[in-house]
Amino acid sequence: MQFTTIVAALLATATAVVASPVIEARGDEIFYCAEQPYKKSDYTCYPKNNYLLCPITGGVVYLPCGNRPWGACYDPANYGCNNGQLYPVSTCNGIHFDKNSYVCVDGFLCPKTHPNRCGDACYNTSQYWCDNGKLKQVGQR
Repeated sequence: MQFTTIVAALLATATAVVASPVIEARGDEIFYCAEQPYKKSDYTCYPKNNYLLCPITGGVVYLPCGNRPWGACYDPANYGCNNGQLYPVSTCNGIHFDKNSYVCVDGFLCPKTHPNRCGDACYNTSQYWCDNGKLKQVGQR
């Protein structure tokens, strides 16, 4: 009889656990971003981006770019978003810039087409050369 009571108690406990709402052992409640389950400690839901679900990684809240299902999540320290298109960013002397368009030369931003610095000017070696901080055209002495 005692064995039957223990088995019945175990079955009742197992049934109660299975029937309980979805809650993690840590106490983090499960939320829904449209039909996608998530924990607010690990993800952010962006309803304005057609319910795009973006991670929180290393304490960084990733931002949405574009709309689900084709949208992407990005780290704002490394990327920017313009009209649903991601572009890499970095900083140069405290200024954010697009890595596709510029390079940082000794703390100075130069276009990728002119990736060298001479004094306060950027130049392309096919057109200019630097002589003691002054630009000179190729072929000029």
